[in-house]
Amino acid sequence: PGVNKELNITKILNERNVTGVVNRSIQEIDELVESAPDCDLPARMLNLYNAEILKYNFYNTHGKVLHLNEADNTFIHLNSANLKLSLYYFIEMVSNSINIKIQQRMYKQNTSKKYCIIDIDKLPEYDCMFPGTPFEYAYNIYRALLVLFYSETSKEHFLKYKLSVQKASDKLSNSELLQHYKLMISFCIQNKSDIPELTDELWRLYQLVLDKELFLDGNSQYIDTYLFRSIIILGLRLGYYSEVKAILKKFSIYVHPNDSMNLENLGYAYYYYYTGNYDKALGHTSKVELNDFTFKYDLKNLLVRIYFETAAFEQLSSITKCYREFLRNDKLQNPDIKDSFRHFLNYTELLTKHMNDEDKTEIMYTYSRLQKSKKVYAKEWLIRMYQNVIAGQKSEAYA
Repeated sequence: PGVNKELNITKILNERNVTGVVNRSIQEIDELVESAPDCDLPARMLNLYNAEILKYNFYNTHGKVLHLNEADNTFIHLNSANLKLSLYYFIEMVSNSINIKIQQRMYKQNTSKKYCIIDIDKLPEYDCMFPGTPFEYAYNIYRALLVLFYSETSKEHFLKYKLSVQKASDKLSNSELLQHYKLMISFCIQNKSDIPELTDELWRLYQLVLDKELFLDGNSQYIDTYLFRSIIILGLRLGYYSEVKAILKKFSIYVHPNDSMNLENLGYAYYYYYTGNYDKALGHTSKVELNDFTFKYDLKNLLVRIYFETAAFEQLSSITKCYREFLRNDKLQNPDIKDSFRHFLNYTELLTKHMNDEDKTEIMYTYSRLQKSKKVYAKEWLIRMYQNVIAGQKSEAYA
């Protein structure tokens, strides 16, 4: 807002021929735009474009061209204005194309239909515009972002985008950096099943967001509840137990007060489950207030696993019955996700029912179906439990 105000005032003064003040203002205007706090790249490019046009109008009106080579300033300002306006539109077109791609996936629209205005194959035509300019880094970031989402999915495209952002991190505001890291996180979550290495990349991104405290910006002083939950669960799944415990101790206070105690208790419940302390895990689950539907699912999914692994089959039967009723009544959750939870319950119940059978034919058949099934929550855990039963291995709780 301060930059826009300064530009508008200078423009008005120029129209009123207050040349002395305008001349001084023009000398400082680029630095003012560059140093504007939390100004994202599109806004910066648009402000710089307006500044160049203002300079052109000023010198065109008040400058005296006595020699031919003095006319160069006119072309310099217009070319510079065109460059900055072109970069502004390039960034905006890429951003809109990426948002469309994300919305397509979110709402399961036709993801094969491409709404990208910029033809990927014609990017070389843009490549010659920005090398050697002060804003080459901005073009490189958004070029890499476009290729990441609209070319063949690959780890190499991801790493190129990540590197372009990291190299320019000192030129981007915290909110802008966070937005780019969120796009990387989204890409990793979407594609980690096809590119397993992205799981570790995802964990490194989560750590970076926390370590640099990028979640603290002018709009919010709290870390997103669901982001924090995802960090905790992924870290435990990867076996980073001490790191997760340290994160819970250090960053739980940054969660919004309405959710902080719930999320802290849920985090410790998962932590103690993964580290084998079922009593403490159950103790923390009892402290979670079910005022968020995501927490309800997390809690039920965790309790099913704890009760199965500790052979608490009466409690397992009770929680399974309640869980099925909850799924039937929930009209908000994504149907595909609900199906994955139902399959999780089905496979757990079938294993419980046949785990003591002398003849393992039924379990082997179900295990084979499980391996081929794609929409199953906690599939890795289920496979491990089936393998244990098939091999005759039982936990200490039901040995």
